[in-house]
Amino acid sequence: PAATHQSWQATTQNPFPALIVNGPIAKQIRLSSGYGVMGPDPLHPAGGPIGRAIRLILMNLGGTVPGIGTMAIYGPMRFTNAVLAEDEDGSPWEPLSVERGFAKGSNVVTMTSVASSVNVNLTSTDSRDAAGAQREFLMRMVQMMLGRQTPIRECPGLILLPREHARALANLGYSKLDVKTFLWERSKLPWEMAVATGRAGNVKSEGFEGQATPITKTPKELLIVVAGGDQSGHSWWMQPGMMSTAAVSREIKLPAKANWDALLKQAEADLGPAPAR
Repeated sequence: PAATHQSWQATTQNPFPALIVNGPIAKQIRLSSGYGVMGPDPLHPAGGPIGRAIRLILMNLGGTVPGIGTMAIYGPMRFTNAVLAEDEDGSPWEPLSVERGFAKGSNVVTMTSVASSVNVNLTSTDSRDAAGAQREFLMRMVQMMLGRQTPIRECPGLILLPREHARALANLGYSKLDVKTFLWERSKLPWEMAVATGRAGNVKSEGFEGQATPITKTPKELLIVVAGGDQSGHSWWMQPGMMSTAAVSREIKLPAKANWDALLKQAEADLGPAPAR
């Protein structure tokens, strides 16, 4: 209920759920956190079936049949939604689950709704030093965040950083909050742009008339997840929709241990040994 499905499921905009899993369960069920994290990946097939099951629940129980229960004009990624694991082994920072109040090692799923996504290229730079390059790369994410179509929201969208990009930032002394603050400060929507694009009324209602508008109330609300391949050439921005609401996190409840162990054993028989990552 905290995810307010009735809002983002019915709108003419195009939100879909994005789910991030933390904890040992991600590897046990073969959920991808590395290359091609959005799938398909035959070695990490879990994201597709889980995302499809969620879509069937939203359709069959939620009534989101296009043109009847959901009026989304385009409905991107609604076959499988976006289901991925955080690359906890490759991250220099605390996992998203810990950041959201859970004990490290807990099996946790965090859900937020997003409306579109875009690749952020991090391959070439004008800078001649590492600090300058990382600053320019972060500014490219800012450029994408400035293109948002929403007023200030509790729902922040979703920022995916590959492990080497995150490590490069950490090696320069950036904490995760430092990265969030950098992006938050520089992605404020200028008042002139709000006026030019007909969003001044929304900005006024948030109490920012004549001011630059932040994407969330505070930097802490931004969602940064380390995921993707080992390389650092690209990051990913998933933009919130008009009806998107705050992210929701819940601990995952497993079946009885004997049943769970039997399921994992059957998976080994069906799919072969679980990948190391």
